[in-house]
Amino acid sequence: MGDTGSLTRAEEALRLVQENPAEAIRLGTAVSRLSRRQSDLGAASVAERAVGLASVHLHDLSGASRQRGRAVELAQRQGSAELAAEARMTLAFALNRYGRPEIALDEMGAALADLRPSSRIRGLTQRAAILQQLGRLDEALADYRMAVPALRRAGDHVWLQRALLNRGVLHAFRLSYGAAARDLHEAQEICARMGLTLPAAFVEENLVLLHRRLGDVTSALEHFHAAQRLYQQLGAPYGSLLLEGSELMLSVGLHGEAREAAERAVAEFVRTGRQVSAPEARLLLARAAVLDGDPGYGMAQARRALREFSRQGRLEWAALADCAVVLAQSETSNGRRASLRRLADVAARAESAGWAESALDVRLLAARAAHERSLTPEARRLLELASRPRHHGLAASRARAWYALAVLRRDGCDLRGSSTAAARGLQILDDYRATMAATDLRARVSGLGVELARLGLANAIAGGNPVEVLSWAERGRARRLLQRPTLPPSDPALAHLLAELRSVVAELTEQHRERGHASHGLVDRQEKLEREIRDVMRRQRGGASPPGGVPQADTSVSALTPSLGGAALVEFAEAHGVLYAVCLVDGHSSLRCLGPMEAVAGLVRWLPFALRRLARHTAADSASAAVVLVRRVAQDLDGLLAAPLHETVGQRPLVLVPTGLLQSMPWSLLPSMAGRPVAVAPSATLWRDVMARAPLPGSVAVVAGPGLPGAEREAVEISRIHGIRPMLGADASVDAVTRVLSRASLLHVAAHGSARADNPLFSSLQLADGPLTVYDLERLDREADTVVLAACESGRDVVLAGDEMIGLGAALLSRGSRNVIASVVPVPDAATRPLMVALHQGLAHGTPVAHALAQAQSGIDQDDPSAFAAAAGFVCVGAGFTCTAKELVSVAQ
Repeated sequence: MGDTGSLTRAEEALRLVQENPAEAIRLGTAVSRLSRRQSDLGAASVAERAVGLASVHLHDLSGASRQRGRAVELAQRQGSAELAAEARMTLAFALNRYGRPEIALDEMGAALADLRPSSRIRGLTQRAAILQQLGRLDEALADYRMAVPALRRAGDHVWLQRALLNRGVLHAFRLSYGAAARDLHEAQEICARMGLTLPAAFVEENLVLLHRRLGDVTSALEHFHAAQRLYQQLGAPYGSLLLEGSELMLSVGLHGEAREAAERAVAEFVRTGRQVSAPEARLLLARAAVLDGDPGYGMAQARRALREFSRQGRLEWAALADCAVVLAQSETSNGRRASLRRLADVAARAESAGWAESALDVRLLAARAAHERSLTPEARRLLELASRPRHHGLAASRARAWYALAVLRRDGCDLRGSSTAAARGLQILDDYRATMAATDLRARVSGLGVELARLGLANAIAGGNPVEVLSWAERGRARRLLQRPTLPPSDPALAHLLAELRSVVAELTEQHRERGHASHGLVDRQEKLEREIRDVMRRQRGGASPPGGVPQADTSVSALTPSLGGAALVEFAEAHGVLYAVCLVDGHSSLRCLGPMEAVAGLVRWLPFALRRLARHTAADSASAAVVLVRRVAQDLDGLLAAPLHETVGQRPLVLVPTGLLQSMPWSLLPSMAGRPVAVAPSATLWRDVMARAPLPGSVAVVAGPGLPGAEREAVEISRIHGIRPMLGADASVDAVTRVLSRASLLHVAAHGSARADNPLFSSLQLADGPLTVYDLERLDREADTVVLAACESGRDVVLAGDEMIGLGAALLSRGSRNVIASVVPVPDAATRPLMVALHQGLAHGTPVAHALAQAQSGIDQDDPSAFAAAAGFVCVGAGFTCTAKELVSVAQ
């Protein structure tokens, strides 16, 4: 027999499992050795249980298996049925965690028979968790109902928080969000009061799930960050948190990030032997891969998950995996499609198992299949079932349910009712977007409503009313820019990260200049800083939606005509692969069909290539050939885009609202546009709002960044026009330029520009101390009235689904600028000076911005290939037909 000291230390090791699993293993191992030497087998059994349980938390399956075997053996040798039963509880926990829930349930049954009343309550809590894992939720809830009050009466707070944690998740899956929040917050309070670090991480992780299902993405990200910090503090793996993060990224349309997180989760679960969690991660990876454009890989992962769930006897999860298989199969380019009967059966089983969102998706797929086979009654039945959950659930699922109703009504020849349903779905996404401040999250949400917007647009085109077509074209584009979020508070941590990023990028640039390459460590540091900046911004909270939701923009003829004056508005829209244009001229609207979008897209894709070739070739013959190519492509595009509209718009100045690839069109290249003032806008509604903005008076500032041939000479000449001193050399730092930007009327920046397709929020202008990024611009409460970016591709915003734009130009418009002049295609930076000087001469004389740009482009020597290429790519984005604020004052005088 041993003394009570060994047992006390063994129990301390058991307690440490919740705070510091690694320390629990160290202490438990030491106590076990000492207790066995002292023949204190009871204390040794408890110590081995502590080591086994801590090994489970640290995902060491072999260690957990060894220790639980020793714990049972030592308890039996001690002759203590109670200790052996408690050891079996640990064994059951490990078995369940590693993919053997049915055997774990048998072990729990054996353990419960030998446990004393206080321990039996803990056993019920653990059995409930196993039943919950198996999907037997009613049985699990019954055990929790007995266990939770008893644990409260006994003051067993460690096990109480465990029960509350698991029951909170169960409530969330049953859509009882109030009950889930109460359980999880009580568990959180217990962890904080008792210093339970690891359980606190579990609680934070499950609060991610709760807030994601509530549609509160910002709060979910805050809890994700808190959980990640706790896991890293303990050195514990966090594959389950990665899984929640993947779900969260899917909920806002970030499919690539969701796939990456799911892949990491699968790898971690496989590495640590978490056989219960591995198929769940595979299933999520399957969904993310399909949405990320890789259905073959997604189908392989879904099928493997289905096999693993079936082996584990988890039939509810198998029903969800079946949904993933048929959805992936539908996206593959070859192979047999699932039969209509199978689709209907899969959806019914998923709904019965509680997977309402997946059942909805499969029913939409089945309805399309029924349509293709002219089985109209069956299609309508499936659509009616799919439309039912439109008033509850996740925002994306409710929007899809409204889409199902819109299709159902369209099939019943009720176009107005169909469009009303589609509008309701888009309003849900507008409200969802309004809760977020981060630009990338807000932009991606628009992708969730693409099918709704397309359906409404198709209905409007079928109706033939140009005003309705214009209204629906507007509903499907640039919604983020129409909902300006509350300005994030000044964040010193973010400012520090941005400053450090500038320092790292400057050092990278220097290494490239000196060595021709940069160190891997510095590149890794840049990537890490960019992730940290992105994550800090994503946790910023958006403003609440106004009562009744986000108001719809007025796109009526009477609303837009007063702002147009003598100009014409042309808004492009695509439906079913056909390009249309709505024209608004002198208070009259018309709709024109321009033909297949494929023909236009092919030519538009040629232009950057041709201009890049022109910018790079200095030999006369090569440059001349490139000019011929550019002009031929432009002529062909003119025949498709402009010539069909000539009778309607004549020679009027134009407001152009492009779609898709047309967002990066260098419009001045088209013969019909040469010399014509053109304002390009992300949406007609935004253009009208920008035109209505009060001018922002202020100074004129001219900036030259480093390493750009001719930038300083350009800056000096432009400064002379305005009678000011340019910002050159070290004076052109990011802080100095942002200070000027927030109080200037007119800002000109001649600098290297970088358009980042991989992360457009890090698109930048290179200044003296590093890059000025979109993130820097978004921290300002106002920006210059007119901004000229004499930098290659500085106006080339990245266009996402829903015609959402992210980049330097979009950031400036969203923060108060009325006019942005920038290049949308590659141009020879060194040759921009003549164009820019001519542009500023016009601005200094009070010429409206789009007119000044058109005049400057017309004055360029068309036979000089470099000058031609430099002038071709610049467009005026925004209002266009206003003077700079400074000149408005002088004109009025």
